Amino acid sequence: MLSSVVALVLVSLTLWHLVTSRILSAWDDPALDKPGGPPAVAVLPFHAASDGEPLGDEIAEDLIAHLSELDSFPVVARDESFVYRTGAVDAKRVGRALAVRYVVEGDVLRAGDRIGLQVRVFDARTARPVWAEELEIEPAELAAAQQRLARLVASAVLLDARPSP
Repeated sequence: MLSSVVALVLVSLTLWHLVTSRILSAWDDPALDKPGGPPAVAVLPFHAASDGEPLGDEIAEDLIAHLSELDSFPVVARDESFVYRTGAVDAKRVGRALAVRYVVEGDVLRAGDRIGLQVRVFDARTARPVWAEELEIEPAELAAAQQRLARLVASAVLLDARPSP
């Protein structure tokens, strides 16, 4: 009788462990872009025309922060996306590596007292450009421009990600 109880307890504990470990592993799944969920986005460091120019990183960091504040979709952390700092970017490769559907990249150019920004959003599944914008601003307008860009990027992502009728 005692051996039957012990066997039942062991089987119950084993089943409980298997079930809870599957549930917990599903919660801890590192894939951000899950089927049926909102599309995940990675913002890469912006390329600056002059080497050593920190403005490209600052703009990308602020864009990550603003997109995260909108809370419309998951945004990859800076430490993960900034690995793709150098060279040409393959949106498909970045999308697979970071488990995102959209990749945002851009360029920064300082021309005298003006700042030129080019921002592009790619669908990482196809490397197809989804949206692009060019701005030329004064340095004093940078904060407002970054908030505007975040809203525009979010709109482009959400519009492109919605199901076709």
